[in-house]
Amino acid sequence: MNRRNRLIKEYNPPHLNPELDKASMKRAFHGTGVPTPETYALVESPSELEDAEAIFEAKDEFVIKPDSGYGGEGIIVVTDRTDAGDFETSKGLKSPDQLLAHVRSITEGQYDPMGLEGVAVIEGLIHPDDHLLSIAGQGVPDIRVIVFKGFPIMAMTRLPTEESEGAANLHMGAVGVGLDVANGQAQGGYQSTNKWFNEHPDTKVDLESFAIPGWSSVLSTAVKAAEVSRLGYTGVDIVIDEDEGPMVLEINARPGLGIQNSTFNGLLKRTSFIESLPDSFDLKSPEEKIELARQWDAANWHENGIELAKRWDAPEWERDGELPVEPPSDMVGGVYADLDDDGRGQPAVELTMYGEHGSADESSSSEATDSAPGNTVGDSRGVNDR
Repeated sequence: MNRRNRLIKEYNPPHLNPELDKASMKRAFHGTGVPTPETYALVESPSELEDAEAIFEAKDEFVIKPDSGYGGEGIIVVTDRTDAGDFETSKGLKSPDQLLAHVRSITEGQYDPMGLEGVAVIEGLIHPDDHLLSIAGQGVPDIRVIVFKGFPIMAMTRLPTEESEGAANLHMGAVGVGLDVANGQAQGGYQSTNKWFNEHPDTKVDLESFAIPGWSSVLSTAVKAAEVSRLGYTGVDIVIDEDEGPMVLEINARPGLGIQNSTFNGLLKRTSFIESLPDSFDLKSPEEKIELARQWDAANWHENGIELAKRWDAPEWERDGELPVEPPSDMVGGVYADLDDDGRGQPAVELTMYGEHGSADESSSSEATDSAPGNTVGDSRGVNDR
């Protein structure tokens, strides 16, 4: 925990804090092309409630959330409208007036940690892709990617359960499934109440037999979002929409440590690896950083991974023949993939010359969760969020 806090202090400058609320990040994402749910309205004061009323009249499904707060507080997911004009929501049947009162309470600071005035974000409802939804059976599964200095270093998917009541919060009982950065391959599940296991507790789907389709797009989206946020150490939460593909839900300035339990690995080895790199690596493009991270992950973040990067950068005539000039089309981060169209299956051949993949580097904290309070942008994990 102390080591993580050191990273936050060093790489997440405090002057960025005022720009990290949901409303500000939504504006930044829309302005820079980072895919995120459509924003219908940002209601910043009671005098703007007519904007919310207009949405309620025009839309049958949407999400209302406060721009600050954590743990899913204040989030209402609206999924349909009844013939009588009321809305079916994650909090039960609500009238338009009741939703309007909720928006007002957000703007008056009910969900702000400091009790200050807030902004109500009204955005489009996510329709999750069938792949992860079929594994979880309900809710909106998401993917968290830890990005450090522009490198994706750790990832997991969070799958809702009956215990979590459809939310993807680990501390509420959702299942965290570690994912290989190299190829999005699942590593087995962790639930804070039941510890580690290989099947989803409700659907009984094997939690080691699938990989995330379109993994390259997931990593690219996470790295781009982290770049826009200007945070050096962050957790980017992504959902895969059935039509739009990967979309950013939240940026976390203080990502919790529960991901270590889900991946069976500690963050220290990976963050230390990145910090040990020469300064020249800071100048690499996002695409190069993603490719290098995938190679290093396949090599278990072994010190020889640095030598691998040097060979990748070397002119063709200086290479020793161990690394192709261009990565083959069927090579995913050092692992030749043999996956079905839906992402299920196991890697066919791993490059083993750089070390055994998957061993833990330090013990992970059983006390850490994915919802640590503080300056987080995205610990508001309701049905639409997590």
